[in-house]
Amino acid sequence: MNPLLTWRYICSVFLCWGILLSSAPTWGKPFPGPTGIQVSGDILRPFKSKYKYGSEGTQWEYSWAIDIASYVLEGDVGWGHIHWEGRDAKTDTLSSYTSDGGYFRLGLNYNLLPDTPDKNMAFLGFRYAGSRFKDHLVSQILYNSEGRIKNHDTPIAIDSQQNGVRARWFEVVAGTKVKVWKWIYVGGTVRYKFGLHVKYPGSYIPYDVMGWGFNDAKHTLGFNLYLSLRIPLARNATPNNP
Repeated sequence: MNPLLTWRYICSVFLCWGILLSSAPTWGKPFPGPTGIQVSGDILRPFKSKYKYGSEGTQWEYSWAIDIASYVLEGDVGWGHIHWEGRDAKTDTLSSYTSDGGYFRLGLNYNLLPDTPDKNMAFLGFRYAGSRFKDHLVSQILYNSEGRIKNHDTPIAIDSQQNGVRARWFEVVAGTKVKVWKWIYVGGTVRYKFGLHVKYPGSYIPYDVMGWGFNDAKHTLGFNLYLSLRIPLARNATPNNP
């Protein structure tokens, strides 16, 4: 996945959405236009993959959003590198797993707060997410003549790589965004991920799905901590002291 192409696609969608809404005809009551654009970055993502369970690698995630009245159209894009390495104490064999690629999310939030002067948010939302990556497995397995693992037999080396692995899933999200200074906001998003479906060439089942996590459960939880820049597109009509 090319991050630049993904960014351009998401930005184009948001721009077209904003133009259509701002120029939409009115029937009786005017249709609300976009009031702000948000650009966010996950400040935990570059560190979480490096220290969680001994994995190494760097990951990045950015988010774009347009708020329209109580609704927020939001898209995320992330990419990175994951590396796992470990030794089996029983068989004394070393295994390693690497994954490189990217992912995206696209969905809608509903802001539960009224139109506050600072444009703070407490929201619920839904996402469709997809991932594309390549992975590489290097390991040793000890087999005897009957096809069963046996410690004292000669290990068989496995060195296999898969390209173009694809995955998709859904998310229900909840979170907040709070103004800290001028156009700067800080917020967190909790994600309940479900419905994972992975398409792979068939050599082996991917161990770690980029954007999802461990490929060992039908559902999982995630958390993002965002630092955001909100650019207002309309003058705030809400009084400072309502």
